[in-house]
Amino acid sequence: MTDRAALWDELHDLLPEWWRVGSATYDPGAGRWSVTAYGRLRGGRTRTPPEAVTGTGATEVEALGELVEQLRQRGSDPRPYPNAIP
Repeated sequence: MTDRAALWDELHDLLPEWWRVGSATYDPGAGRWSVTAYGRLRGGRTRTPPEAVTGTGATEVEALGELVEQLRQRGSDPRPYPNAIP
């Protein structure tokens, strides 16, 4: 298994319930890859956008690795939305 495939597997294992992950994308202007995981929609009438966590890097593998690390750190926070405004 390649590093890329192993990181995708780990990423899917770390995703919180109801979260989804987008495709890895390349921005030629910035010369960077990014991949974003999205939480479920929050809020009733306000339609608060979902929480999002993005990993970026010079390669797709670096971007995936950064996102995996951010989700690992997030997993230790007991609040469902640690970045939400109370």
